[in-house]
Amino acid sequence: MAQVTTKIVGQGDANFILHVSLESDGVSGELEDYVLLDPTEFTPALPASPAVRIMTIWYSTVWFDIVLKYGGLAPRAVWTLARDGPGKFDFTKIGGLSDYSTDPPSDRDGKLLISTSDFGTPGAIGHLVIAVKKSRKA
Repeated sequence: MAQVTTKIVGQGDANFILHVSLESDGVSGELEDYVLLDPTEFTPALPASPAVRIMTIWYSTVWFDIVLKYGGLAPRAVWTLARDGPGKFDFTKIGGLSDYSTDPPSDRDGKLLISTSDFGTPGAIGHLVIAVKKSRKA
């Protein structure tokens, strides 16, 4: 089975930093809408539908791409981390990447998800560090 390991490396009243390690077993295939962050698990817990804004992402992937999504009835893609990409995206100057969907807020669940492309390739391995800002409003 593919291995996904998450570790909280920082958490405050307004910020949260998560380190994620991904390693394919070459058999299990893709990750589809895999939950990385669930704001109801923050300390202290936030309501199920806060606006979590992605502020900065550092990443390195070998052989696969990652699509970041915001969860809800129909998960919405927000950014793609390409295997040949720059390795860092900083969204702080624009206030972060939020869930800009036009769905009613009741359709959102506040979770941050990932889906992969080519993760089933033997030897696929990657790491992400994601810094988010926690908020109670959209």
